[in-house]
Amino acid sequence: LADVAAGLEAARLLTYQAATALDRGESAIMEAAPAKKFASRVALTGVSQCMQVMGADGLRTENPFARHLAMAKMTQYMDGATEIQNIVIIRTLLKEHGLDVG
Repeated sequence: LADVAAGLEAARLLTYQAATALDRGESAIMEAAPAKKFASRVALTGVSQCMQVMGADGLRTENPFARHLAMAKMTQYMDGATEIQNIVIIRTLLKEHGLDVG
């Protein structure tokens, strides 16, 4: 659970960094893409870890874990798949360093 909490805090800070850039009127592409990629991965692994900690109780229908797991997986497809976020990050890095982004 400590790993889940640490991952959530890191995702939260990346999201705040992107929001701060937007508040300053900046594009925030380089801040938003890693935040989205990291947060969706943290959500999926975090829910899975929580289910594992709960054992068989984690699979009970009274617990929302299965629904949360499905939603966490869905976030990897919404607003561009995780692989698309990699392309956004790479193109932004290349552009920042004056390289052709073709």
